[in-house]
Amino acid sequence: TFYVWMNNARYRIEVEETSTSKVQCDMNGVARSGLIRPTPTPFDTETTITAESILGSIRQLVVSQNNGIADSEIEQIGNGLRCGFPIFELDSFNETELHHLNSLDKIFVCSEWAKQVVCETLYSQYKRLDLTKNVHVAPLGVDLSIFNTTKKSESSSTRFINIGKWEYRKGHDILVEAFNKAFELEDNVELYMMNHNPFLNKEQEREWVDLYKTSKLADKITILPRVSTHSQVAEIMSQMDCGVFPSRAEGW
Repeated sequence: TFYVWMNNARYRIEVEETSTSKVQCDMNGVARSGLIRPTPTPFDTETTITAESILGSIRQLVVSQNNGIADSEIEQIGNGLRCGFPIFELDSFNETELHHLNSLDKIFVCSEWAKQVVCETLYSQYKRLDLTKNVHVAPLGVDLSIFNTTKKSESSSTRFINIGKWEYRKGHDILVEAFNKAFELEDNVELYMMNHNPFLNKEQEREWVDLYKTSKLADKITILPRVSTHSQVAEIMSQMDCGVFPSRAEGW
């Protein structure tokens, strides 16, 4: 419960229930005003306020394009430093991505390669001269108290493992081919796959699993279920001899 004063009157506000919502924002276009903010909330006894009702038509406003509003007409609300941590796998950006990157005062990326891509692209497009001091490499870390090499595999076979959601980018189509070409049925090897992808439906997930389980060395391939903690991942990895990650591209 809280109180507000409006038009010389005191209002008592009671919040009975809350909700949250997410909207996709594209800063390239906002109808007419150039401002991005919700419609003012009415204070009455008949209106039910939710996150969706507050956000209202913001999504439609910010994703609308070709409305005659130039990037320079969009007002940035707030005067603090704008910092971003983009993760990307390609060396080019579309128009919207370029706009968002250029709106940042400081940019943090995962690798020297990513820094080079950002600096070269933004200089080429906008002739920014501040990039070398405002684009920083912040490598992704690892908790060595969990992921360590103190334990060794005790299996008599050579165990390979791949971890990462099922997808073409991570090279899962070529990994099974390489495994079947490299080894024969009599070879003492095993391949473990831990690759749940939450963005695939059951049929798409099954297609990836079938690709491995119907291959020549299917009996040497184990599909592991998703685990919930880093400690469980580390325990599984400690039982392996070699990780195989034939990714076509990675953001880190």
